Amino acid sequence: MFSGWGNTERAIALSMVAYAAFSVSDALRKLTAVDYPVPAILFWQAVFGLILLFAVMPYMGGPKALFTAENLKWHILRGVLLAVNTSMSLYALSMVPIMDAYTIFFLTPFITTILSVLIFRERVGKYRIAAILTGFLGGVIAFRPGFESLHPAYGLALACCFTFGLSNIIARKIGGAGNALRFAFWPFVMVVIAMMIWMGGQPPVFDMRFMVLCFVIGLCYGLAVICVAYGFTLAPTSVVAPYQYVQMLFGLILGYALFGHVPDAFKIAGGIVIAASGVFLFWRERKNKGITPS
Repeated sequence: MFSGWGNTERAIALSMVAYAAFSVSDALRKLTAVDYPVPAILFWQAVFGLILLFAVMPYMGGPKALFTAENLKWHILRGVLLAVNTSMSLYALSMVPIMDAYTIFFLTPFITTILSVLIFRERVGKYRIAAILTGFLGGVIAFRPGFESLHPAYGLALACCFTFGLSNIIARKIGGAGNALRFAFWPFVMVVIAMMIWMGGQPPVFDMRFMVLCFVIGLCYGLAVICVAYGFTLAPTSVVAPYQYVQMLFGLILGYALFGHVPDAFKIAGGIVIAASGVFLFWRERKNKGITPS
């Protein structure tokens, strides 16, 4: 499939597959959460995701790549953050329309940029400041705080931006070379451990419908995690990340097809502003890579 492609083209293709798979996984998780408890969904999603990861492990460095001492503590911390993120995102998705949650989730690039300034003391040029302010303006347009009552799940979705942003900062500290397998492995492991503790060491097994749904969710989520982890080792973040907005398109289609959700004009307008400013931010990051911000 990738014959004759360069690393950048492969990374973009993997990214698009990943974010489409994330959307399918999210839609099925929301559908399953109508009838089954969230902790059980999270547990079996991670178990089936790990099964897929073990199947492709020989092509990603083998088991020895998982426990290399270098950066292990940072991989575990990132795994914990993503386990928390996955849990909060499913609770948020189970309570509000997919596109509502996605509109908030896509504030993550701006949160990540702000965190990079606070943690790495990066300089922020006028274009990055403009992109950040525009992104948050999109959030204000979409949700009009103070003009309509907001579901508490929106707070969970916003918290996801911070946990995912911190995980991005840690991934940046670790670096991409040789870490694709560990990037995918540790979040799954942390979810399994956390849900086992939460459920008292006895993960429930429900009917066949539940197990089939969780199997598909786990495969989609596992595919997405593997593709995005590998893709970000092939090309810079600023090249690959804009394709995350494929997830918004799939979220809109699946939200309507499965739940009949149609976002109002304010959420559509706000989502467009967020997506456009996010793409602009990534474009500026790519253009100014290694150059003093302007």
